[in-house]
Amino acid sequence: MERLPGPIVIQLTNTFTTLGIDLFIVNDRKTKLGDWSFKNGRHIITINNNLVPEQFFMTLVHELAHATTWNKYMNSVKPHGKEWKQEFRSHMLPLLTGNFSPEVEEALRDHMKNPSACSGRSLALSRAINQESMFVEDIPFGITFKVKNGLLLEKIEKKRTRWLCKVPTTGERFIVPGSLEAF
Repeated sequence: MERLPGPIVIQLTNTFTTLGIDLFIVNDRKTKLGDWSFKNGRHIITINNNLVPEQFFMTLVHELAHATTWNKYMNSVKPHGKEWKQEFRSHMLPLLTGNFSPEVEEALRDHMKNPSACSGRSLALSRAINQESMFVEDIPFGITFKVKNGLLLEKIEKKRTRWLCKVPTTGERFIVPGSLEAF
């Protein structure tokens, strides 16, 4: 929690105490940024330790929304359905003003209009958080680039919302989001 601005820490700490949430900061996981579960009458949230403050905040509030959705609906709603989206908005929006850069705040507000399960799908949000990074969206066609896992790809064509890329040596094809960081 020390990665977050003071007012956010106070509010979230009070919420976590009231709801009986145990927070654990864990080693980096390749497949997820955070996780929520309910065991033995307690909510358990885990967050990866390698996240920048903005990602940490978003992931924490994302998982908090799972906890409050569970308290209201238990297993009767979809994990990222309309009820979860409403909970996510209700926790996120009051915490935004004045706690992050204007670019991040604007991108977060836009993302919260219809939040997805994965914040990494929002190119505007990825750009605001990682201003020095390059993304698949920025790569010209026919240029090869690497992604985080070291895979070398070549951008071929735009699909509806993602990009078709291929591995130059094997021809294997992948559809990747434009918000995927490229190196």
